[in-house]
Amino acid sequence: MQSNRVKSLAMKVINGYALLSAIFATALHAQTQAPLSVAQQPNPIRVSAQVAEKHLRQKVEICYDNQVAWASRVQGTVVAEIEIGKNGNVLHATFVSGPAILATPVLDAVEKRYKYKPYFLNGRAVDVETTVSVFVGLQCNSPNPYWIHH
Repeated sequence: MQSNRVKSLAMKVINGYALLSAIFATALHAQTQAPLSVAQQPNPIRVSAQVAEKHLRQKVEICYDNQVAWASRVQGTVVAEIEIGKNGNVLHATFVSGPAILATPVLDAVEKRYKYKPYFLNGRAVDVETTVSVFVGLQCNSPNPYWIHH
């Protein structure tokens, strides 16, 4: 009878050890898995405006047509939320703040004429999102501006 108890206790210890081993092996396996891969990322990666500025390869000065500039006299900074694709092109821009009358031409210019260096994560190009601030003044200094014609 004592022998059966010892055998039963030994079996419980062995089963408990096997269960603990399985739990630890599963936990260890989960820890060694790579983080979410680039292909699995559902949303663009957020980068600061300062980081985005360092990746900016091409932008354009936005200028009023002379008649429009003096008629409206609206100037200021438009802030836009943008998504930059894997190739560095602006996929879309959304107005955040600034003079509302400037929103449409600024968003249009940013989508068409701003270009960024691609962003890489783990060796792969990724989509990112950030904000960009664009000043529109009454004076134009660029030889190739983006013209506002209202």
